[in-house]
Amino acid sequence: DYMVMGHRDKESLIALARSMDTEGERKGLNLLSKTFHVPAKVLTRLRAGGDGLDTITALLMITRHSRKSLAYLESLSHDGWGWRSLAKRFHLREAQIELIIAEIIRS
Repeated sequence: DYMVMGHRDKESLIALARSMDTEGERKGLNLLSKTFHVPAKVLTRLRAGGDGLDTITALLMITRHSRKSLAYLESLSHDGWGWRSLAKRFHLREAQIELIIAEIIRS
């Protein structure tokens, strides 16, 4: 497996590094669970499916904003829709999502 990141995508690089830190990842997942009122096992399943904390955070925010189900957005994500494309599709500003991703990563 490999990941391609653009030169301006430092948040994804930080999220990747944090995902290698199991304690940091556990804290991030716990914070997401509390913030978005999603059971930890749902988030663990998403993480085990290959989604990083940044993608999981974005999907949760888009779910809240769009009122689409997490399962629906997850299927779109796994069909190749990046979270930025999903945000545009459902009229959510990327900057809003990036702020929350940064908070989760810093936690």
